[in-house]
Amino acid sequence: MIKTNIPINDFIENLNINKNALYILPPTNNNLMMGYLIVFNKQIIMVDSGNFVDYNYQKEIIYKLGGVIDYLVITHCHCDHYGSASKMMEDSKITIKNLVYNFPPFEEIERVTAPHEIEFLHEFIKTLSNYKGKVIIPYKGYIISLDGISFNFLNNPYPSISDVNDQSICFRVDIDNTPMIMFLGDLSTISSDCLLKEYKDYENVLKCKYCQLAHHGQNGGSMELYQTIKPKYALWSGPKWIYDNDNGNGKDTGPLTSRQTEKWLKELNVASIFAWFDITSIDL
Repeated sequence: MIKTNIPINDFIENLNINKNALYILPPTNNNLMMGYLIVFNKQIIMVDSGNFVDYNYQKEIIYKLGGVIDYLVITHCHCDHYGSASKMMEDSKITIKNLVYNFPPFEEIERVTAPHEIEFLHEFIKTLSNYKGKVIIPYKGYIISLDGISFNFLNNPYPSISDVNDQSICFRVDIDNTPMIMFLGDLSTISSDCLLKEYKDYENVLKCKYCQLAHHGQNGGSMELYQTIKPKYALWSGPKWIYDNDNGNGKDTGPLTSRQTEKWLKELNVASIFAWFDITSIDL
């Protein structure tokens, strides 16, 4: 593990295609985002990509790794998860071999998209229509098997009550057939209950060593879900002000539920919470 809050240029320097690792991608200028990069047996897998502005440094990451993303998984249709990917799809120096997503009809996405994001959504839809690589639409039970690593998709998008986050797809990453990382995207509390109901008789399917905390570690997921996953380590995605619940006046001055999530994890004896400002990469 690399335990340091390092500048972007140094972050890029530390990338190594010959090292099996999970990289937690940092935000640009404290903007809301989620993005992870998995390098395994020289295969490049990106899970969400962050916001549009994050492309400015992420393109340099992909260039250094050879300009090819083998698989790019987008958990749901929010611009803080697809923004950089949208711009990478238009970059002639980057090849995305496989684009993985399962979105409901765009009319349904638009219905629950915030007004200020509608323009971004339309731009992304246009970019998707021009994408020339392979599109994979994973359903519950779908497995992507690569050299030593597999991606096991656990749900179809749940119906949206009021937010696109309800539609997040979840998947488990196995390494050498050992459950390793659970990705939840921005899974809402309502959808967390749906996932638990689907696996109430098969709870072992959800157990993992690492768990990406839903919705940037606040106002998403549930104590019951994390209790079922039983992670040893938690992954926190997004800017530090969310982790700190800082509205500009200091730690815990905002309305976010970050401390509640932290309390849950302590009660569940999670050994560590890893965020980009603590750990750049995790050896796999």
